[in-house]
Amino acid sequence: MPRFQLATSSKRPRAVAQAFTLGARFFASPILKSMALPPFGDHSMNTIKKTILVLVLLGLHVSAHADVVQVWECTLNDGKTPDDVMKASSAWLAAAKSMKGGAELKVYHEFPLAASPGPGGFNFVMIAPDAESWGVFSGGYESSAASKADQDWDKAAKCSGSSLWNSTRVN
Repeated sequence: MPRFQLATSSKRPRAVAQAFTLGARFFASPILKSMALPPFGDHSMNTIKKTILVLVLLGLHVSAHADVVQVWECTLNDGKTPDDVMKASSAWLAAAKSMKGGAELKVYHEFPLAASPGPGGFNFVMIAPDAESWGVFSGGYESSAASKADQDWDKAAKCSGSSLWNSTRVN
């Protein structure tokens, strides 16, 4: 699994405060003030600055509450069934949930209804509640209980690659 360092949720309030501070510094900077931009119709530069700041902060809010979805492309081993994969995945998920950052993980299998992934092809989908949890889980994966459960998983299916997605729910 790929690894990278992520901010922890205990730092989120500080990160938002830093964003406010950086935004305030940017909008009060001499460089921005020296730009001789004319007003846009009835909109003053202050209105435009405030609008940009609100949009940036909304973007921070959305990204802070997004699931992280990792999708593996897999193939059933010869003689194995989706039930075999389900058993191996259940054991793997139990081990993964015992790890730091893994308590809220969810796992789904995607078997094709109207697609052509090849014989025995399916997706293994792991969903973490946020990037922090995924990073903590991923960072502790090597020689973990879930890593050991991979051996049983490998008897049921093989996975060739994965992709990592930032997923936000549309209301």
